[in-house]
Amino acid sequence: MPDQKPPLSAEYLPETAALIGRDLGIAPLATEHNTDYGLLRQWLADAIDDMLQHQPDYLRWVLYRLDIDQHKAMSAFRQAKRSDTALQLADLVIARECQKVATRQWYRNRHNTHQLPDDRKHPRPMMPTLGERAR
Repeated sequence: MPDQKPPLSAEYLPETAALIGRDLGIAPLATEHNTDYGLLRQWLADAIDDMLQHQPDYLRWVLYRLDIDQHKAMSAFRQAKRSDTALQLADLVIARECQKVATRQWYRNRHNTHQLPDDRKHPRPMMPTLGERAR
């Protein structure tokens, strides 16, 4: 199987690597390697290959919890070679986790660029409160 290109910007890879390690319960990828998509992919494929051998039920549960597309995962499980299965599943996990990181980053940036000025942080309500109506 040829090397895959990163599904999203390389800027998301370090956070994606950390998220994958945390979500799958595996040792984190060394910091100096977490910006290299090929190393990230191989690190994850090795971990998935180990799970395929020793913890297949746990792997299926993790894929479900990560919201990996079931049809794509089943297609990967149909591969003749376990190493191909591991690589395809690694690609699916990386793509999904990158998507989560990108979404979180988008909301962080959106929140930071749309902050209200200090005098608008606590605007008056549009409708008068009960106390104001009584006056």
